Amino acid sequence: MLIVEDNPHIGGRLVRVFNAGGRLEASLEASGHRAVERILTEVPDLVLLDLGLPDLDGLEVLRQVRPFYLGPVVILSARAELEARVEGLQLGAEDYVTKPFEEQFVKALVERKLETWRRFREQVTPAPEPAPGPYVVGPLRVDPAARVATLRGAPLELTDAEFDLLAILARQPGVVVSKAVLHDLLQVVGCPLKVRPLDMLVSRLRAKLGDSGERQGCIRTVYGRGLCLLPWPEP
Repeated sequence: MLIVEDNPHIGGRLVRVFNAGGRLEASLEASGHRAVERILTEVPDLVLLDLGLPDLDGLEVLRQVRPFYLGPVVILSARAELEARVEGLQLGAEDYVTKPFEEQFVKALVERKLETWRRFREQVTPAPEPAPGPYVVGPLRVDPAARVATLRGAPLELTDAEFDLLAILARQPGVVVSKAVLHDLLQVVGCPLKVRPLDMLVSRLRAKLGDSGERQGCIRTVYGRGLCLLPWPEP
Protein backbone atom coordinates (compact mmCIF):
# COMPACT_ATOMS: atom_id res chain seq x y z
CA MET A 1 0.00 0.00 0.00
CA LEU A 2 1.04 3.60 -0.54
CA ILE A 3 0.70 6.30 2.14
CA VAL A 4 0.59 9.81 0.66
CA GLU A 5 1.37 12.19 3.54
CA ASP A 6 3.68 15.20 3.67
CA ASN A 7 3.93 15.34 7.48
CA PRO A 8 6.97 13.14 8.24
CA HIS A 9 5.83 12.50 11.82
CA ILE A 10 2.37 11.28 10.81
CA GLY A 11 3.66 9.45 7.74
CA GLY A 12 6.43 7.69 9.63
CA ARG A 13 3.99 6.70 12.37
CA LEU A 14 1.59 5.18 9.85
CA VAL A 15 4.35 3.27 8.05
CA ARG A 16 5.47 1.74 11.35
CA VAL A 17 1.90 0.80 12.29
CA PHE A 18 1.18 -0.91 8.99
CA ASN A 19 4.56 -2.62 8.63
CA ALA A 20 4.47 -4.01 12.17
CA GLY A 21 3.96 -7.76 12.16
CA GLY A 22 4.85 -8.20 8.49
CA ARG A 23 1.25 -8.66 7.27
CA LEU A 24 1.20 -5.40 5.31
CA GLU A 25 3.86 -3.57 3.33
CA ALA A 26 3.54 0.22 3.33
CA SER A 27 5.68 2.91 1.73
CA LEU A 28 5.51 6.68 2.10
CA GLU A 29 5.26 9.46 -0.48
CA ALA A 30 5.16 13.18 0.40
CA SER A 31 4.69 14.68 -3.07
CA GLY A 32 1.34 14.78 -4.84
CA HIS A 33 2.91 14.77 -8.30
CA ARG A 34 5.12 11.78 -7.48
CA ALA A 35 2.13 10.07 -5.86
CA VAL A 36 0.24 10.23 -9.16
CA GLU A 37 3.19 8.68 -10.98
CA ARG A 38 3.72 5.98 -8.37
CA ILE A 39 0.05 5.01 -8.19
CA LEU A 40 -0.15 4.59 -11.96
CA THR A 41 3.12 2.65 -12.27
CA GLU A 42 3.27 0.64 -9.05
CA VAL A 43 -0.49 -0.03 -8.77
CA PRO A 44 -0.50 -0.37 -4.96
CA ASP A 45 -3.13 -2.54 -3.26
CA LEU A 46 -4.49 0.53 -1.46
CA VAL A 47 -3.77 4.27 -1.22
CA LEU A 48 -4.06 6.19 2.05
CA LEU A 49 -4.29 9.78 0.84
CA ASP A 50 -3.81 13.09 2.65
CA LEU A 51 -5.39 16.15 1.04
CA GLY A 52 -3.15 18.99 2.24
CA LEU A 53 -0.10 18.20 0.12
CA PRO A 54 2.38 21.00 -0.65
CA ASP A 55 2.56 20.65 -4.43
CA LEU A 56 -0.72 19.07 -5.56
CA ASP A 57 -3.96 18.90 -3.61
CA GLY A 58 -4.95 15.37 -2.64
CA LEU A 59 -8.33 15.73 -4.34
CA GLU A 60 -6.51 16.53 -7.59
CA VAL A 61 -4.33 13.43 -7.09
CA LEU A 62 -7.50 11.38 -6.77
CA ARG A 63 -9.06 13.07 -9.79
CA GLN A 64 -6.04 12.23 -11.97
CA VAL A 65 -5.57 8.59 -10.96
CA ARG A 66 -9.16 7.41 -10.56
CA PRO A 67 -9.86 6.80 -14.28
CA PHE A 68 -6.92 4.34 -14.38
CA TYR A 69 -6.42 3.05 -10.83
CA LEU A 70 -9.06 0.59 -9.63
CA GLY A 71 -7.81 -0.08 -6.09
CA PRO A 72 -9.30 1.39 -2.90
CA VAL A 73 -8.44 4.92 -1.80
CA VAL A 74 -8.98 6.06 1.79
CA ILE A 75 -8.68 9.79 2.46
CA LEU A 76 -7.01 10.79 5.73
CA SER A 77 -7.28 14.55 6.19
CA ALA A 78 -7.63 17.40 8.68
CA ARG A 79 -10.39 18.85 6.49
CA ALA A 80 -13.57 18.01 8.34
CA GLU A 81 -15.96 20.23 6.38
CA LEU A 82 -18.85 18.51 4.65
CA GLU A 83 -17.90 19.82 1.19
CA ALA A 84 -14.47 18.17 1.25
CA ARG A 85 -15.88 14.85 2.48
CA VAL A 86 -18.59 14.83 -0.16
CA GLU A 87 -16.18 15.75 -2.96
CA GLY A 88 -13.69 13.07 -1.89
CA LEU A 89 -16.35 10.37 -2.03
CA GLN A 90 -17.73 11.67 -5.32
CA LEU A 91 -14.24 11.50 -6.85
CA GLY A 92 -14.02 7.82 -5.94
CA ALA A 93 -12.61 7.49 -2.43
CA GLU A 94 -13.93 4.48 -0.53
CA ASP A 95 -13.80 6.23 2.85
CA TYR A 96 -12.88 9.52 4.52
CA VAL A 97 -11.20 9.70 7.94
CA THR A 98 -10.57 13.03 9.65
CA LYS A 99 -7.51 13.95 11.71
CA PRO A 100 -6.72 13.48 14.53
CA PHE A 101 -7.26 9.76 14.18
CA GLU A 102 -6.77 6.59 16.18
CA GLU A 103 -4.09 4.43 14.59
CA GLN A 104 -5.74 1.12 15.38
CA PHE A 105 -9.02 2.28 13.86
CA VAL A 106 -7.28 3.34 10.64
CA LYS A 107 -5.39 0.04 10.53
CA ALA A 108 -8.57 -1.98 11.00
CA LEU A 109 -10.35 0.09 8.33
CA VAL A 110 -7.52 -0.41 5.84
CA GLU A 111 -7.38 -4.16 6.49
CA ARG A 112 -11.15 -4.37 5.90
CA LYS A 113 -10.87 -2.44 2.61
CA LEU A 114 -7.98 -4.65 1.46
CA GLU A 115 -9.93 -7.81 2.23
CA THR A 116 -12.97 -6.54 0.32
CA TRP A 117 -10.74 -5.59 -2.64
CA ARG A 118 -9.06 -9.01 -2.58
CA ARG A 119 -12.40 -10.80 -2.72
CA PHE A 120 -13.60 -8.57 -5.55
CA ARG A 121 -10.47 -9.27 -7.59
CA GLU A 122 -10.84 -13.01 -7.07
CA GLN A 123 -14.34 -12.80 -8.49
CA VAL A 124 -13.52 -10.70 -11.55
CA THR A 125 -10.00 -11.86 -12.45
CA PRO A 126 -10.25 -14.59 -15.10
CA ALA A 127 -8.41 -17.85 -14.63
CA PRO A 128 -5.53 -18.28 -17.07
CA GLU A 129 -6.55 -20.06 -20.26
CA PRO A 130 -4.68 -23.07 -21.62
CA ALA A 131 -1.55 -21.97 -23.43
CA PRO A 132 -2.24 -21.72 -27.19
CA GLY A 133 0.27 -21.95 -29.99
CA PRO A 134 3.36 -19.72 -30.22
CA TYR A 135 3.03 -15.97 -30.70
CA VAL A 136 5.18 -14.40 -33.39
CA VAL A 137 5.77 -10.64 -33.31
CA GLY A 138 8.38 -9.62 -35.85
CA PRO A 139 11.62 -11.41 -34.93
CA LEU A 140 10.18 -12.41 -31.55
CA ARG A 141 8.67 -15.85 -30.95
CA VAL A 142 6.99 -16.72 -27.65
CA ASP A 143 5.85 -20.28 -26.97
CA PRO A 144 3.76 -20.37 -23.75
CA ALA A 145 3.40 -24.16 -23.78
CA ALA A 146 7.16 -24.76 -23.91
CA ARG A 147 7.88 -21.54 -21.95
CA VAL A 148 10.53 -20.60 -24.49
CA ALA A 149 11.05 -17.19 -26.08
CA THR A 150 13.49 -16.46 -28.90
CA LEU A 151 14.57 -13.25 -30.60
CA ARG A 152 15.94 -13.62 -34.12
CA GLY A 153 16.32 -17.33 -33.39
CA ALA A 154 18.39 -16.84 -30.23
CA PRO A 155 16.85 -17.96 -26.91
CA LEU A 156 16.07 -15.25 -24.37
CA GLU A 157 17.14 -15.89 -20.79
CA LEU A 158 14.03 -14.76 -18.92
CA THR A 159 12.82 -15.23 -15.37
CA ASP A 160 9.36 -16.75 -14.91
CA ALA A 161 7.87 -13.31 -14.23
CA GLU A 162 9.55 -11.77 -17.28
CA PHE A 163 8.34 -14.60 -19.51
CA ASP A 164 4.76 -14.35 -18.24
CA LEU A 165 4.70 -10.59 -18.83
CA LEU A 166 6.10 -11.00 -22.35
CA ALA A 167 3.59 -13.75 -23.16
CA ILE A 168 0.64 -11.60 -22.03
CA LEU A 169 1.78 -8.69 -24.22
CA ALA A 170 2.74 -10.87 -27.21
CA ARG A 171 -0.66 -12.54 -27.29
CA GLN A 172 -2.23 -9.32 -28.61
CA PRO A 173 0.52 -7.17 -30.16
CA GLY A 174 -0.43 -3.54 -30.52
CA VAL A 175 -3.25 -3.81 -27.95
CA VAL A 176 -2.78 -1.66 -24.84
CA VAL A 177 -3.14 -3.63 -21.61
CA SER A 178 -3.65 -1.54 -18.47
CA LYS A 179 -1.15 -1.95 -15.67
CA ALA A 180 -3.97 -2.83 -13.29
CA VAL A 181 -5.00 -5.73 -15.55
CA LEU A 182 -1.38 -6.83 -15.99
CA HIS A 183 -0.92 -6.73 -12.23
CA ASP A 184 -3.96 -8.98 -11.74
CA LEU A 185 -3.06 -11.41 -14.54
CA LEU A 186 0.51 -11.79 -13.34
CA GLN A 187 -0.71 -12.56 -9.84
CA VAL A 188 -3.06 -15.19 -11.25
CA VAL A 189 -0.16 -16.96 -12.98
CA GLY A 190 1.87 -16.82 -9.79
CA CYS A 191 4.25 -13.88 -10.17
CA PRO A 192 4.93 -12.23 -6.78
CA LEU A 193 4.64 -8.60 -7.87
CA LYS A 194 5.18 -7.34 -4.33
CA VAL A 195 8.70 -8.70 -4.71
CA ARG A 196 9.04 -7.84 -8.39
CA PRO A 197 7.18 -4.58 -9.09
CA LEU A 198 5.77 -4.32 -12.57
CA ASP A 199 7.88 -1.32 -13.58
CA MET A 200 11.06 -3.20 -12.66
CA LEU A 201 9.91 -6.19 -14.70
CA VAL A 202 9.31 -3.96 -17.70
CA SER A 203 12.74 -2.33 -17.41
CA ARG A 204 14.54 -5.67 -17.24
CA LEU A 205 12.50 -7.13 -20.07
CA ARG A 206 13.20 -4.14 -22.28
CA ALA A 207 16.92 -4.50 -21.65
CA LYS A 208 16.87 -8.19 -22.59
CA LEU A 209 14.91 -7.42 -25.77
CA GLY A 210 17.44 -4.73 -26.73
CA ASP A 211 14.84 -1.97 -26.55
CA SER A 212 16.87 1.24 -26.19
CA GLY A 213 13.85 3.51 -26.43
CA GLU A 214 15.07 4.83 -29.80
CA ARG A 215 12.99 2.50 -31.93
CA GLN A 216 9.26 2.10 -32.47
CA GLY A 217 9.13 -1.62 -31.76
CA CYS A 218 9.26 -3.58 -28.53
CA ILE A 219 7.39 -2.59 -25.36
CA ARG A 220 5.63 0.76 -25.56
CA THR A 221 4.29 2.65 -22.54
CA VAL A 222 1.06 4.52 -23.31
CA TYR A 223 0.90 7.11 -20.55
CA GLY A 224 -2.20 6.80 -18.39
CA ARG A 225 -3.37 3.66 -20.22
CA GLY A 226 -0.83 0.86 -19.91
CA LEU A 227 1.62 -1.18 -22.01
CA CYS A 228 1.62 -2.78 -25.42
CA LEU A 229 4.04 -4.80 -27.53
CA LEU A 230 4.59 -3.37 -31.00
CA PRO A 231 6.26 -5.13 -33.94
CA TRP A 232 9.86 -4.25 -34.62
CA PRO A 233 10.46 -2.03 -37.67
CA GLU A 234 11.86 -3.70 -40.73
CA PRO A 235 15.66 -3.38 -41.01
